[in-house]
Amino acid sequence: MKTMHEQILAGLSRIGTLLRHETRALSGPESISATQAQILALLGSKPAESMRPTTIARQLAVTPATVSDAIRTLEQKGLIERRPSEGDGRVRELLLSNVGLQTARRMMQWLEYLL
Repeated sequence: MKTMHEQILAGLSRIGTLLRHETRALSGPESISATQAQILALLGSKPAESMRPTTIARQLAVTPATVSDAIRTLEQKGLIERRPSEGDGRVRELLLSNVGLQTARRMMQWLEYLL
């Protein structure tokens, strides 16, 4: 028989699997990961503003490398765009594309449902 601790861990694992599956299903043809969905939701919460990758990493409590990989994928899918920072042209800031904004809105509804 499993201990209470083992049962809780197994249950949390099943919940995590379900959430990843639902996130991908809701993302439509873009088939985005949970981290990508969080980035879209974060950018979608202030669609008129751009955001630096380091700010995203800090807000999501993930490594800059994780954000960099997710951003590269989102950019390839046409969901975000990079532009030079107004304050420092060497720095790139991120904005949602039109398709990215639509996808972010779907993801934000799902994330709000979870909370």
